[in-house]
Amino acid sequence: MNGVKVYDKVDGLWVPHINLQLFAGNTYYIDYATGLDTNRGTDTNPGGPWKHCPGDPIAAGNAGATILLPGDTIIFRGGITYYGAIVCYWPGTSGNVITYDGNSAETWGSGRAVIDPPANYFFNINGQNYITIKYLEMTGSSHTTNWNDSGIYSLSANSYITIRDC
Repeated sequence: MNGVKVYDKVDGLWVPHINLQLFAGNTYYIDYATGLDTNRGTDTNPGGPWKHCPGDPIAAGNAGATILLPGDTIIFRGGITYYGAIVCYWPGTSGNVITYDGNSAETWGSGRAVIDPPANYFFNINGQNYITIKYLEMTGSSHTTNWNDSGIYSLSANSYITIRDC
């Protein structure tokens, strides 16, 4: 793409296209009760939060198309149960972890978010590094006695995984 420039038309003017997702450190919001995967995902206002987390196999729209980058944070609305399972497809880096937060600041919703997955895991972190999972209540699910049933699943080597206040 050497020499190719992409422009967007904004208020009748053509301006250079900037893909904000190229900049790490985005915060995304998940509200299973009222969010929509076609929303922006970047704020808590109406039309803001997603229903599904990026990495959830049934996420669609913007939530399904989003690639998490090192430094990104996913905040689940407190007091809301998330009925999904999350595959961590993307690693963080040293100093820029990817964080899954169940409302630890208690500023969005009431108390902790809850994850109750339909699958045999809450999070699949298989082979990923620099992931933090914090302040989530993980409950329920219809686990069997299969060898691979687990709350947080990983079959291969991981480094720098933090699970805190869960």
